[in-house]
Amino acid sequence: MVEQRFSSPFYGTLLISSIIIHWKFMVALFFLSEEKIWESKGLLKTEYLQNLLLDPTHPIISVCLWALPFLLTFLVIWTFPELFLIKAHRKNEEYESKKTIISILEKRKIEEEKTALEEQRAKKIEVVAKTTKQEKQIKKSNPMVAWLDELKKFSYNPENIEALKKANQIIYQYGGKYSTSPSHPYDEYLNPNYFSKLDVIGLIRKDKVGGQLTIDFSEKGKFFVMELQNKGVL
Repeated sequence: MVEQRFSSPFYGTLLISSIIIHWKFMVALFFLSEEKIWESKGLLKTEYLQNLLLDPTHPIISVCLWALPFLLTFLVIWTFPELFLIKAHRKNEEYESKKTIISILEKRKIEEEKTALEEQRAKKIEVVAKTTKQEKQIKKSNPMVAWLDELKKFSYNPENIEALKKANQIIYQYGGKYSTSPSHPYDEYLNPNYFSKLDVIGLIRKDKVGGQLTIDFSEKGKFFVMELQNKGVL
């Protein structure tokens, strides 16, 4: 029972308030000696302490000082929390709620931006796919479009140009008769490396008439020759 009273907010607040209001009484009780009080006040310590608690010359003030700790206890425990702490708690909860709402809105905004980016990416992929499909259809219907791309890559290597020049010479000067052996006395020599370059990408057609090896340009080869001649390469 005693522990509950001392641990109670009411009794604890009342005790602290009483000590603060009657601080002179507490100082005199614990720190002033009988001699000190007699020298300064001309009273015994017990009389001085009684006057501090209940001053006969100012009874109304003494009663107010006795009632003041109870009033302060009431204000501290019941009034002040209602006026300040509850409102502060409510404001804090409103602040936390606003923070939560802002976080939710920002997360939603980020998700919407991600969705928008994904949609844009999907549209770009769709456009690229359509463009690629159209290019394939164009190349399929008109092989010259694809040949132009091949010609650009083909022209990067000077050895390819030399191979095409040699084939052009054999076809139009020697009627297409050739030999891959340099010791052959009658036919124009065509380096096997050049021959393989032209044959692999389908620029020439090879034939054998009466034991004689011949080559001729394919449609693709003629297109390459014409484009390079227009550019002054051949």
